[in-house]
Amino acid sequence: MADMMANIKGKMLLLPFRIGTTSYIYADDILSNVHKLEGKVDDIELILFEAGRVGNIPGQKDLEELKRVGSSQDLTYTVHLPLDIDLGSGTSGKRKSAVEQVGELVGRMSVLNPHAYILHMNLSKRSERNIGRWQGRVSRSLEEIARLRSVVPQNIAIENLSYPFGYIDTLVLRNGFSICVDIGHLIVMGIDPLEHLKRYFGVTRVIHLHGVDGRKDHVSLKHLDAVLMRRIIRFLKDNSYRGVLTLEIFSQTDFYESMGVLWENIPLCPAYQKNGK
Repeated sequence: MADMMANIKGKMLLLPFRIGTTSYIYADDILSNVHKLEGKVDDIELILFEAGRVGNIPGQKDLEELKRVGSSQDLTYTVHLPLDIDLGSGTSGKRKSAVEQVGELVGRMSVLNPHAYILHMNLSKRSERNIGRWQGRVSRSLEEIARLRSVVPQNIAIENLSYPFGYIDTLVLRNGFSICVDIGHLIVMGIDPLEHLKRYFGVTRVIHLHGVDGRKDHVSLKHLDAVLMRRIIRFLKDNSYRGVLTLEIFSQTDFYESMGVLWENIPLCPAYQKNGK
């Protein structure tokens, strides 16, 4: 059982979807994390950041190695675009630059044929004073991104954050984008995650799963209600979800602890079998 718990692939649990985690499990760079996670998950979320000359965007050599590992390990990638991309910025130049950044990064990472690109629509305190204007800017950004040659809109999944998703859901769907459902964010906001998931299930490409300890999220699944987790997994299985379920956590302790929690709580039908055993 201990050897089994060192892996959490969907096919091992006889699930129709892929199970993944982030490229920040180990205190190391993206490529090192991918090597250390080989064979343990079906998908790795490559979390990118870029600030001036500082960043972790993979170069050509690393991209070639990531592609090789993916092909040899039946491993897919989800690319989380930088968190500070401001597509609703009130500064025209900054907003346009954000659109260009999305196009450039999607083009660069496309060699990996990612399952999805995760994208935030950040809402600042200042923009909250006039939601309508912010929505207009977000709408223009999404329209412009959808027209980029490097972009297939349905491959970009817009994530729910700390404001009502209803602010942007029409804009997202109207432009052909997919959705990333973050279970923990919904719990923090006091929203029923399963109801939200049911509402947007048909366009959900990625699901983020993690524990919530008070107001702190992205922690071990030991901090997620087990009944809720089983209900979510059962819903995904019963409805043949074919996307990725990402354990969006950021430490070895939380990762291995969460794998154990999944093994204990996912309804196996039948129990794990491999090579006829």
